[in-house]
Amino acid sequence: MIPLEIISMLLCFGGMVTITIAGSKNATDEASEAIETNYSSSQLILGYSLVLLTSWIYASNCVLNRALKGINSGVIMFWHGLLGIMLALAAVTIEYFARDHGTGAGFHLFNMEPKLTGLLLAATMGDTLAVNSMTIAFQSDSSGFVSLISYVNVIYAFLADCLIFQESFTWVELVAASLILLVTVFTSMVKLRESHRARRLSRADSFTSAEDLNRSMVKGE
Repeated sequence: MIPLEIISMLLCFGGMVTITIAGSKNATDEASEAIETNYSSSQLILGYSLVLLTSWIYASNCVLNRALKGINSGVIMFWHGLLGIMLALAAVTIEYFARDHGTGAGFHLFNMEPKLTGLLLAATMGDTLAVNSMTIAFQSDSSGFVSLISYVNVIYAFLADCLIFQESFTWVELVAASLILLVTVFTSMVKLRESHRARRLSRADSFTSAEDLNRSMVKGE
């Protein structure tokens, strides 16, 4: 029998592919109708390629975190942060000598408007909390179930696009997003019910074992 998580992930992946194809077609139609758009075909292809590559890298990272289940999550995040600092320092140094050296303007990475600086700090804090939370989650439950729950990000992205960025969507994209949400909620409910059932059976087995031990001790006496 195919595990429920695999079926759910296939359905959610199909929804993601549907959203991608429908979104690309919608952007192409808008461009053909001479409606102002911020995306070109080459940018869409590059974006989709980077998202696919990033998903594989992130999945590998999550699996490795799962393999490090016996190590405290704080230790893992310390090494993540240490490597991040070294890479950031290397990037800033290269950027300075490639663009800023000799201009007298200093590091242009730090010369931003207060609003942009605030947004950057907020995004950094959100990313830090998300990475730490996902590391703890993958150490606490099965990789398939945690990955499935992460598909809820699609719903958050839709809400942000609608409420903040004023994006428009087709009915196909909305149906696919609704499918992802329903599958995720249904699977979560089933997993929670199975977890409660397993705990009840474990308590019942412990009680039965204690009774058997008491009976054996009484017979021995």
